[in-house]
Amino acid sequence: MYLSDKLIDFASQDIATPALIVDLDIVERQYLKLYSALSFVHCYYSVKSNPAIELLKRLVKLGSKFEAASINEIIYCLEAGADPKNIHFGNTIKKTEDIARAHALGITSFAFDCEQELLKIAEHAPHSNVVCRLKNDGKGAHWGLCNKFGCSPAQSFELLVLAQSLNINPYGLSFHVGSQQKDPQAWSRALEDVKSIFSDLQQVGIELALVNLGGGYPASGYLTDDDQSINYDFDAFAQEIKDAIDALFTTSKTKLKFMCEPGRFIVAQAGVVKTKIILRSTRLLNDQELTWLYMDVGKFNGLFEATDIKYPLYEFQSTCSERVPTILTGPTCDSSDMLTYKNHIHHLSNQLDIGQSILFCCAGAYSNSYVCRGFNGFEPLSEFYI
Repeated sequence: MYLSDKLIDFASQDIATPALIVDLDIVERQYLKLYSALSFVHCYYSVKSNPAIELLKRLVKLGSKFEAASINEIIYCLEAGADPKNIHFGNTIKKTEDIARAHALGITSFAFDCEQELLKIAEHAPHSNVVCRLKNDGKGAHWGLCNKFGCSPAQSFELLVLAQSLNINPYGLSFHVGSQQKDPQAWSRALEDVKSIFSDLQQVGIELALVNLGGGYPASGYLTDDDQSINYDFDAFAQEIKDAIDALFTTSKTKLKFMCEPGRFIVAQAGVVKTKIILRSTRLLNDQELTWLYMDVGKFNGLFEATDIKYPLYEFQSTCSERVPTILTGPTCDSSDMLTYKNHIHHLSNQLDIGQSILFCCAGAYSNSYVCRGFNGFEPLSEFYI
């Protein structure tokens, strides 16, 4: 299980629950691991995965750059000490006033994937660098992210040619292979499209300067359906990416800037959510009598992804060898507020009861950023960065 002594020691204290606890040393370890494997690639941390100021400050000290999805995320980065030149406004859907404000704050890098967005940037952020996002099929990813974003190679060519005629700089191409991507070759396939568009644009006198490899780098530590820890060899992913770049961009690699947008890879293992049992009951599910534990955290106030991925659980000082089928749920009056992945039943200590706590591990990503504010009157989980 990916759980540091530092996290266990802090979580063992009497702190109000539910609580997200993040070990910043693990954040640093993951950042350096990525930097070591892909040293020529600029890391733009995906702020949406965890926007906490303490975390952003640590990443600023490490030299990270940032990918922001909104004007508020840009402000978080600036407050943490980031240089505006090191912030990429990566959302392809932006209000015109947010484009203008970002530009006024010194942001010069903007993503787009359609003509209207490009024209908005040209009007409200003149002389900026624009990066066109390509559509990706998301095959091999836990979340494909393939419907809402991106344009075809043919469309990207036309859009970047149009950008050349406006008062903005056609700067690069980006793609996103999907969140928690399990197939290293997903990047190779996407890079083939990028190379083809680069070549076509060169024929009309446009030399792009940037390849954005996006995010999707998988975090280890989540569980399989049969409760085995899933571990990924990140060096193998990095080698696949490097080999593809070497093969496709042989003559231009040294001239190009490469960037990536990791989020979950950086912060997932660094965080745990401590939650307390507020009710124990016995209920039927599919004609089977099961133990139900109702927690003070649920989908809406800290563990939105609990029904999509299977978190490893840590029980404090469990001496009971008897494990019983257990359903975990959140505290709200919403029947979808469940903490059980795909109806897979947990097998937990039979001694767990009201007032006791457990940890959801590998929960550093998207626990705080997905939180609903005040749904059913429940407050968001508290946060500690250690």
